[in-house]
Amino acid sequence: MGKKKKLGLVPKLIIGIILGILIGSFCPEIVCRIVVTASGLFSTFLKFVIPMMILAYVTMGIADLSQGAGKLLAITAGLSYGSTLIAGSCAFLVAITLFPSFMDASALEQIAATAGNSVASLFSISVTPILDTLAAVLLAFILGLSLSAMKGKDCRLPDHPVSDPSDGHFGRYCGRQEMYHLVRRYQHRF
Repeated sequence: MGKKKKLGLVPKLIIGIILGILIGSFCPEIVCRIVVTASGLFSTFLKFVIPMMILAYVTMGIADLSQGAGKLLAITAGLSYGSTLIAGSCAFLVAITLFPSFMDASALEQIAATAGNSVASLFSISVTPILDTLAAVLLAFILGLSLSAMKGKDCRLPDHPVSDPSDGHFGRYCGRQEMYHLVRRYQHRF
């Protein structure tokens, strides 16, 4: 038995674009509206879930770093944000200098004429994300660094059971696992 050949991401994207053009050109409008509705629902779900995934995975990734890895984390974060700023600036400069030479007045009029002619979805569901993506990244960094600093340490507080955090006491021994359980148990209060 030979190995099955899997398609890469780029061929899948090209096939999806071609299928979208064919569906949009030759299928009845109701089929297009169903596809637009499914795409809108998926997009709404994705916008809701992505910040929570960022919060969970980045927090756990940073929390699992060993002691002294803060410098490496700072360098990595600096490089990623720095390269993002440089790439965005380069894209802006290229767009400012080259884009006007590609577009003329007639092309802009055609774009303006077709602006409102998109196919509407059958229905939409409005789901507001709990966090913005940038807020999720910042909160994940803060929580991850805090948990990383607490790793292997116990917070010894007065003799109160780990039952209700509303009184300000998180229990006698409040290590990392107990903090996870408390946050999960009382997350609806935050």
